[in-house]
Order: sequence, then C-alpha cells, then structure tokens
Amino acid sequence: MVTFLSPEWSLAKLGSAGQPGLLSEAVVAVVLLPPASTLTLEELRDFAAHSLAQYNLPSRLETVDVLPRSPAGKVLKFILRERFGAG
Repeated sequence: MVTFLSPEWSLAKLGSAGQPGLLSEAVVAVVLLPPASTLTLEELRDFAAHSLAQYNLPSRLETVDVLPRSPAGKVLKFILRERFGAG
C-alpha cells in the first residue's frame, strides 16, 4: 500500500492488484480517497509517471470505501486481486 499527498486529493491510500493480461499483469490501482475528493485514471497516471516506470502505471482505477487489512494493518492484496484482478 502506498500513501501519497497531493493538493487535489489531500491524503489518498492506494493498493494495487494485478489483472491477468496476454503477456503480463496489468496494474489496477485501488484507491481510498478522502471524502469529497475525486481522482481520474489520467490524473493518477500523470502523478505517478514521475516515480514509476511506464509499465508500472495503472491501466485501471477503482475506488473503495475501505481497503481490506490484516490484523497487523497490512493491505490484503489477495482480496484486491480476487475482487479487481479478473477484469
């Protein structure tokens, strides 16, 4: 999970899941946004392009009300993959 600050989104929490593709997995960004915030896939890709390689940029964006977590507080990626990976 990544937490990032941006003037437009205040504080957003991001998980990711792989979506099976022809040659590799496509990145699906799963985002928990603060109330009354919005985010488009293009805005996220533009923001992330400064720190990620092109092939790591998300090809799909999903917003959620809560990210699934373990008792230790870690995002449960297998649940994200089950929910958003087979797309």
